[in-house]
Amino acid sequence: MTKTKSGKPSAEPELSDNKKDKLMTLLWKISFVLFLIAIVCLFAGIYDLGFINLTPVLSKYAAIFLGIKILTGLSGAFAISQISSTNKEISKQNSELLSKKMEEKIAVVEGKVEEFLGENYKKLNEENSNLKVEFDQIKENANNKIIAEIQELRNENADLRKKLDNRETVNEENLEQEDQLQVA
Repeated sequence: MTKTKSGKPSAEPELSDNKKDKLMTLLWKISFVLFLIAIVCLFAGIYDLGFINLTPVLSKYAAIFLGIKILTGLSGAFAISQISSTNKEISKQNSELLSKKMEEKIAVVEGKVEEFLGENYKKLNEENSNLKVEFDQIKENANNKIIAEIQELRNENADLRKKLDNRETVNEENLEQEDQLQVA
């Protein structure tokens, strides 16, 4: 955040930043135009266009055009970096302001919701927690009953298997006795 002349923080950026941005933008544009002119002159001096015969005239100034090209390229890069850093600062300040406003709005909405719900909300929360406890108990009892029924069915299954095994052994013995009787 920027500070005003009185020393208090201000939510808006100072005007000097805005003037600085305009100056840097102007510098960048001028640098770009001079850069293009220097490149055109160097190109024309290197490659004779054939009908003007600029090579002898522009060859004297080639170092100057090259210097202009380098200086304008550097000044343009500097201007762009200054513009982007200022824009980043401004966008950061704006995002901080927006986040503070959103937090205030959220707090107001939460307060209204709590006012609207009031005691009913507290009662509903208590009732909900009690119902959750009851539900957990019912669920646990149902699980215990199912486990007990499964164990009973397993026991019955084991008993039936023993009886079936006993019948098979009795049937085998009876078949053996019949075979012995038929042989005799």
